[in-house]
Amino acid sequence: MQATLRTWAARDLPARLDVAQTSKLLGFGEHDIQILMAVGKLTPLGDPAPNAPKWFAAVEMIQLAADREWLHKATKEIAKYWRDKRERRQPVEHLP
Repeated sequence: MQATLRTWAARDLPARLDVAQTSKLLGFGEHDIQILMAVGKLTPLGDPAPNAPKWFAAVEMIQLAADREWLHKATKEIAKYWRDKRERRQPVEHLP
């Protein structure tokens, strides 16, 4: 926890991060943050409405950014989402 706090202080981050700041810190695209929330890999602060701005705890995001296993699983979830989306878009071949 001490290392996390030092990293937080060194980066001059606010306590709450918006989606853009969170995506930059974690190394994902802004559009990927919604996917990570949907699969339960990220939880915004408070209980925001679906169309409300989302905020994330900087300390928690720094811990996740340093967790190789979490990054691996999150990256796999993003890849799975886009693979599934591509498969849904492909036309279904009709059997004779």
